[in-house]
Amino acid sequence: MAKQLEGSLYYEASSFRTYNDTSTLNKRLESLAEDIRTKTKQMQTKQNENSQGIQHVPTINTQQPATRQQSQPMPSSLNGGWQSDDDMEERRRMITNM
Repeated sequence: MAKQLEGSLYYEASSFRTYNDTSTLNKRLESLAEDIRTKTKQMQTKQNENSQGIQHVPTINTQQPATRQQSQPMPSSLNGGWQSDDDMEERRRMITNM
């Protein structure tokens, strides 16, 4: 479970510095826990509706996550969400040291 949480924090971060910032760790973990609770409730609701024969109509979430600043670019899936070469080099060093 800890690996999954760590992986989620890792891929949600816009940079290595953001990921490595311990001063925001509690807030990021709380946000992640809230996202998990919301997704779990949605899945349970969908399962209940399906078991009762009710079709689910998907909704679009237009709100940004609380931890992401509006001015930051969305992470690129090509490099795991990190934008600069310096971030990529820090990521390589971190993985090598694991």
